[in-house]
Amino acid sequence: MTDNNQNSREQFYQHISGQNLTPLWESLHHLVPKTPNANCVPAYWNYQEIRPLLLESGSLIGAKEAVRRVLVLENPAL
Repeated sequence: MTDNNQNSREQFYQHISGQNLTPLWESLHHLVPKTPNANCVPAYWNYQEIRPLLLESGSLIGAKEAVRRVLVLENPAL
């Protein structure tokens, strides 16, 4: 990478930080390893089976109780 390109990136990063933005590509390599390092197994979630559970969770947990109402797809081997 040239110095000019590096300077342009740094200026851009400063500019977007004023909008509370950060480039994911600068930190993604720390978050996602090149090779898997967990004991995950292949898993499948059928949307037709899960959809009713999503709707039920929305009626059980109100917006005042949770900022985000999310059901996490957990790998069964973890």
